[in-house]
Amino acid sequence: MVNLAFDSSDLIGFLFLRMALIGLGVILLAAVLVVVIVMLRRRGKLDKARRYVEPMARDWAERGGTVRRGTTKAMMRYIDKDSDKDDERHR
Repeated sequence: MVNLAFDSSDLIGFLFLRMALIGLGVILLAAVLVVVIVMLRRRGKLDKARRYVEPMARDWAERGGTVRRGTTKAMMRYIDKDSDKDDERHR
């Protein structure tokens, strides 16, 4: 007869591996996002990309709950603050 139950150490190992893979995915996604932002900023196309993405982000925030709205508003404030700094430096 086959035992379908996991041993506790096997289960903990599986859960740890799953958590590590999810964490690695989040870190890689964040690194790719940073690289894309830096490339857009160096090429001077960050403002164009911001104008393209902003309506989609606002629509996404309006469809979500309070956490999604708060996160998106905080991100928009950060982006606007960042663009104000760039404008002051180039004047």
